[in-house]
Amino acid sequence: YRGGSVFYMFGIPFNLKFSIGKKNVKISGNDIYLTYKEDGEEAIRFLYKYMDKYILIKADEYYQKFKVMLDDYGYTDIPDIGTKIMKSKWGVCYVKKNKINVSSYLIHYPLDCLEYIMIHEMTHFIVPNHSKRFYDIVHNYMPNYKEANAKLK
Repeated sequence: YRGGSVFYMFGIPFNLKFSIGKKNVKISGNDIYLTYKEDGEEAIRFLYKYMDKYILIKADEYYQKFKVMLDDYGYTDIPDIGTKIMKSKWGVCYVKKNKINVSSYLIHYPLDCLEYIMIHEMTHFIVPNHSKRFYDIVHNYMPNYKEANAKLK
């Protein structure tokens, strides 16, 4: 989000309408109503934290869809999935902590980008590096991953 009156949610534009008042976010039709004590970066951070719940719902759906990949390779632990405002990464996998974090900024991108990031990070539980084997597994579960990745650049 770079200011202005349009906020993209999973690639779909919404009109962002800001007002001063008690903290609240409401989505109605193609409008997002953001109410916060003052305009500025804190208000936008509040909006991202609100949107994180939508990212987590979708991330969990992708985890459930591709859980078979982990099962096929003998990884049976269920990772904790979280969001974080990250400036230089779209996702990160902490294998030892059994945790995946995805960027809050993925809210702006089409859902295939979040799907790719989830597959990418889940694959790190099987292959810790970005070797040919790693990308062969990613390709097996998302043949068009390069197109989704290109949208993130």
